[in-house]
Amino acid sequence: MAANSLEFEMTYSLQAAVGLISFTEADFDTVVHEDLAHYSYLGRGESREFISEVKRWRRFFRPCAMYGYRLNPSTSIVSRYPYFNHDDFFTVDGNGVGRNAVIAPDTHVRVQAARSRGAPVFGFFGGSTIQGFGARLPQFSIPAQIEKIFKLRHGLDVVCINYGVAGWTCSDSLLLLIQEAGLNLDAAFFYDGWNCCYDFYLRTIAPRFVSDHTPIPHPFPGTSFRHMEIDYIASLHFSAGYLGRRAVQLMINRCLTWVADRLPYKSVRCFLDFVLRRYFSLADNVLLRNRLNSYVVQPNEEEAITESAVTDYLATHKKLSRCCQAEGLRFWHVYQPILANSNKPLHPCEVEFSKTGLPAGPINVSQIFRKLVNRDEHEIIDFSDIFDFSPQQMFVDAGHLNAKGNFQVALRLSDLIARDLNKDGR
Repeated sequence: MAANSLEFEMTYSLQAAVGLISFTEADFDTVVHEDLAHYSYLGRGESREFISEVKRWRRFFRPCAMYGYRLNPSTSIVSRYPYFNHDDFFTVDGNGVGRNAVIAPDTHVRVQAARSRGAPVFGFFGGSTIQGFGARLPQFSIPAQIEKIFKLRHGLDVVCINYGVAGWTCSDSLLLLIQEAGLNLDAAFFYDGWNCCYDFYLRTIAPRFVSDHTPIPHPFPGTSFRHMEIDYIASLHFSAGYLGRRAVQLMINRCLTWVADRLPYKSVRCFLDFVLRRYFSLADNVLLRNRLNSYVVQPNEEEAITESAVTDYLATHKKLSRCCQAEGLRFWHVYQPILANSNKPLHPCEVEFSKTGLPAGPINVSQIFRKLVNRDEHEIIDFSDIFDFSPQQMFVDAGHLNAKGNFQVALRLSDLIARDLNKDGR
C-alpha cells in the first residue's frame, strides 16, 4: 500500500510538472494568442463541408502526391473536434513537422543543438494521436511529454521529434523515414495500429473488385490506401458523369457557403452542412472507401481477410526494422490502445461516445487484427491494456486520447526506453 501511495504521489508530481494539473481554458486561449505573432495562423477550422472550411484545411494539410498530404510548413490552426466538445491547437515548424511547444525552434535547429551537446534524438511516427488530436496543446502530445518526463524522472536529456500526421499509416511513415527523417535520428518509434488496421483491411478487400470494367485500382506493394484513393480519383477524370456531378456539387456548395457566411447561426450552419454532407459532399477521396465498405464480408472469410491484412502490416514493420538497422537506428513498435481492444472501466463520457464517437471500422475486425498481430514473433509492445485499471477518462473517442491518456502512454514508454538505455550502459 505504501509503495502504491508513493507511486501515486510521484505520478501526480510529474503531471503537475508537465502542466496537466494546472491547465485551464484560459491557458488555451493564451497559447493561441501567443502563436499569432509568430506563425501563419489559419484560424479555427471546423469539420464542415463548406468550401471555405475545405480550403482552410487544405492550407494546413497540404496536398502531396508522394504522401497524399503533408503538414504545411510554418502554419498553425485551432481544430474544433466534432466528436467531443473541445478544441485542439496545432502548430507546424518550417520543416513541416509538428512542434512540441507553441514557440520553439524548427526541427533542424533542435537536432543540431542536440548533436552539439550529445543528446539522443528520438523520432515518433504515427497518425492523429501522435500529432496531438485530443491533447489540446502541443506540449501535451505524447512526444512532448516523453521529452519532459525523461528529464524529470530519469535525469536524461533527449529530443523528441513529432512526425505524426493525422490519417497516416505505417506505410506513409516508412516513406517519410526513408526520404527525410532517418538521418536525423538515433531511434524511431512507430505508434500505430488504429489507422493501419482498417487501411490494410480495405487494401486486402480491394482486389476482389478489380476487373477490366471497374476504376478501382490494384493495390501494388508499397502503396497505402491513400495512394489508392488518389489513383481512383485520377481514373475518373475523363468520366463525364463524374465531372458533371462535381461541377454541380461545387456550384451548390458555393451557394450554400455564401448563405452560411451571411446567416452565421449555429442551427442554420448545422442544417446547411448536413445538406452538403449528405447530398453534395466534396470529399471525393472517400469514394473508393465507400465502395469497398459496401462489400459484405461473410463470417467465414472475415478472419482470413484480416489475417492477410496483418501479414502486410507486419511485413511493413519488418521493412522498417531492416531500414533502421541499416541506418544504425534503434526501432520500437508500439501497438496503440483503442477502445475496442481495451478492458478499461469506462468513464461516463467514454460510455457515451463509445456509441456515437468517431467510427473506426468494424469492432470485431480491430479485435481480430490485434489478436493476430500479437501471435507474430515480431517485437511488438502492445499498449492495449494500459488503461485497464483506470476509471478516469482517457479516451476522447474510439481511439484518440486526452492529455492525461497521453501522459500514461508517455510515462510507460519513457520507463521502458530508460530501462533499455541503462541496460546498454548509455
